[in-house]
Amino acid sequence: MNYYYVEDKYFFYHKAHQDMQKMLRLSLVTLLLFSGISFSIAQNKINYKQIDSLKKLLPSAEVYQSVLVMHQIGHIYEIAHSDSALYFAQKALEIAEQHDYDSGIIITNHQIGDFYQSKRNYLKAFVHYKEAYDLSMQGHQICDEVALTRKLGFNYFMRGDYANALQLYKKALAINKNNDTETANILKNIGIAYSEQGNYEKAKEFLLESIETFREVGDEKMEGSSSNNLAMVCMHNKEYDKALQYANRTLAIRKKYNDESGIANAYTVIGRIYQSQKHFNDAIAFFNKALAIREANNDLYNIAYLDIYLSDIYFHQKQYAKSIDYAQKSLKAFIENGVKRGIAHCYDLLYKNYEAMQDFKQALHFHKLSAAYQDSLINDEKARTIANIEASFEITLKEREILEHKQQNEILLKEKALQQAKIEEQYAIGIAILGAFLTTLFLAGLFYRIHLKDKKTNAELRNLNQIITEQKTQIETQAQELREANSVISATNADLTVAVQEKANELQSIHHELDTFLYHTSHDLRQPLVNFIGVVEVAKISIRDADSLYLFDLVGQIASKMDNMLHKMQAINDIYANAIPDSLVDLDILLDEIRKSFSKKLENIDYQVFNHVYSSVFTNHYLLSIILKNLVENSICYQRQEVPFIYIDIKEVNNQLIINVKDNGEGIPDVLHSKIFDMYFRGSENSKGNGLGLYIVKKAVEKLKGTIEVQSQINRGTNFKVTVPLA
Repeated sequence: MNYYYVEDKYFFYHKAHQDMQKMLRLSLVTLLLFSGISFSIAQNKINYKQIDSLKKLLPSAEVYQSVLVMHQIGHIYEIAHSDSALYFAQKALEIAEQHDYDSGIIITNHQIGDFYQSKRNYLKAFVHYKEAYDLSMQGHQICDEVALTRKLGFNYFMRGDYANALQLYKKALAINKNNDTETANILKNIGIAYSEQGNYEKAKEFLLESIETFREVGDEKMEGSSSNNLAMVCMHNKEYDKALQYANRTLAIRKKYNDESGIANAYTVIGRIYQSQKHFNDAIAFFNKALAIREANNDLYNIAYLDIYLSDIYFHQKQYAKSIDYAQKSLKAFIENGVKRGIAHCYDLLYKNYEAMQDFKQALHFHKLSAAYQDSLINDEKARTIANIEASFEITLKEREILEHKQQNEILLKEKALQQAKIEEQYAIGIAILGAFLTTLFLAGLFYRIHLKDKKTNAELRNLNQIITEQKTQIETQAQELREANSVISATNADLTVAVQEKANELQSIHHELDTFLYHTSHDLRQPLVNFIGVVEVAKISIRDADSLYLFDLVGQIASKMDNMLHKMQAINDIYANAIPDSLVDLDILLDEIRKSFSKKLENIDYQVFNHVYSSVFTNHYLLSIILKNLVENSICYQRQEVPFIYIDIKEVNNQLIINVKDNGEGIPDVLHSKIFDMYFRGSENSKGNGLGLYIVKKAVEKLKGTIEVQSQINRGTNFKVTVPLA
């Protein structure tokens, strides 16, 4: 409590009296609450009478009391009714936040974090633990600081932030002074974090120490957990026999206590050991055993890791479909829990699978995503490094300020002492003058004493000046070290920039190779296909047998569809290449060319063109032709049996070319409007198109910096409106 207006004594004493009364009431309420909760937990059942008694306290309780009451009601409900426990904990947090009751905010956030962690919702648990921890770091004392610090470290670990996890684990270990189960757990967690960082020697050291501690406190069950993790460390060191020995020891302990989650962990580790030895069938068998237990308990986080292990095995066995299926399931879970390293691993596996299947489009897509997440992880690590340096610098400045303040206080005290000495000196001189006639010896002795005191004081001041000079030199040295650290960070930034540019160049090269491949493939396939169509036409002329003609006609239709498909692939390549410049386009000639290209298919269709633009327009002739041809082809494909029509209306408004292509065909359901422009999208299995036409239209319109809109009703028809800016 800080009271600056001390002169107002009434205010000071009145405020102090209120605080003491409040502390007394809180102590009584807390004693009542904890006696009730202890009785409930001892009975291992919900004590509804105790809950009713606590609820009766709420109407007359102050803010602090209300928070504690609802916090303890939540603890009682945790025994068998977790939803009610969460409700009362959230209510307590709400009241504490409304009244800036920091201690209440800490304990309720801690309680809510425990709830979400028990549900394995690590993302929400992290948020509440972090808020409680940050507030506790502002000087608020809490009774379970070790547990809160360890739990926050665990949630950092689950997010893949092993550096922060290790920092918090070590802090929890330093705070906890007892050689108990909590200490053993922290030692185990430190070992696991070092293992994830690849420092297996450190990991082995802490895990062995945790096993020894668990044995000392007689906790065999938790000893099995450390043995399981030690088996993983031995596996990474290629000590497979030791690894299996520790894993089987863990499995025996877990089965002894019928611990399903622990059994699943042991199965997983044994599977990992066999996987590392490339004994894939044995690994799959143990992973499936673990997966059965995890799925029965709906443990989505660990299911995600098992899925990624199975995906990796199936990839090495070249069962790419299975590998992709498991990787996608794992990816969904990692995204929901915000596990960046897991997400990056999934994207990399999907990239490798699609590359092995020669699906280069999907491979490129997931390669980009994997690279992006890898860059994100690098940037996160860089940010954490910078933050640590900045924090260290701030601590150094704070320590320097404290030291300077302390030195100033010491100097003031010395000056005060000196002034006091001078006062005493003057007083002594006065006495000496008045008593000079009594004794000269007394005056001589007094002056000698003053001289010695001045000499001592001057020596002390010289020592202080020397200390200040040395400390100033140390501060300058530290500043130089900080400047050097800043130079290292700048160099790291430059290296990261070069790495990112190299990856961008690599992706651009892959994109160019894919474009070249598509271009040559479509050209090389089309020439023999055109010859094939020509042979079919010659056969139709020279053969008179009806069955043969029917078969050749079917062959011709199929070949025409393939030729149409190659045309569209070439169009896609041309759109991306943008090789054809803009020019003056005579719309009448263009529309006549389109009519001729579909002359046979338009024989039974009411096809009409309304061109209100009477002069040539400056635009891209090739792209405009692609748009109109594909829209007309789409209308032809989806015409109905009744009298069909296709109307094309073209006009120029505000230097924009507006094209409407309208038909009375089958129509498009509303739910499909957002998908019809996707590549290879077909509305149903009965669709006649190849799923590229409207995709090409959309890309050509975007190339012209235009827009396309669709209006459609089932069995009433469709209207496509294209708006293209003119140069």
